[in-house]
Amino acid sequence: MAKNKIEVMNGNKAAAAAALLCRSKVAEECPITPMSVLTGASLAGSRTFAITSSQGLAYLYESCFQASTFRLPVVMAIINREMSSQQNTLAVRDAGWLQIYVENNQEILDTIILAFRLAEDPDVCCQSMSATTVSAFPT
Repeated sequence: MAKNKIEVMNGNKAAAAAALLCRSKVAEECPITPMSVLTGASLAGSRTFAITSSQGLAYLYESCFQASTFRLPVVMAIINREMSSQQNTLAVRDAGWLQIYVENNQEILDTIILAFRLAEDPDVCCQSMSATTVSAFPT
C-alpha cells in the first residue's frame, strides 16, 4: 500500500515542480533570455515555460505583446514584488495573456498546471500567466 507523501516547498520550487509535471521542453528565466526564444520554441512545437518577477517583466513588456499575436501556448509564472499589489502584472493586462492570481504555494503549482491546459485548449488558445504577490517585508 502506497503512503501519502507530503512535501513542503517554497513558491519557486512549486513553480519548477509544476513545469516538470507538465513536461515543459523549454524553460526560461527572464529577463536575461528574451521572449523570442520561447516564441520560437513554441512555434517549433515545444511546450514552453518562463518565470520572472517585477523588473524582469518590465524588460519583457514589448515582447509580451509580440508573443500574444501568435496565440501560442506559452505559460509564465510571475512574482509580483509590490507590497500586497498586482501592479507588476497589471502593466501588461492588455497584452492578451490570461492572468491567474494565486495566494499560496499550493495554488502556484495547481494554476501552472491549469495554465498549460488552458493555453493548449484550441477553444482558448492564449498565453497564460500565473501570478503571485510576495511581500519583501514579511510581517
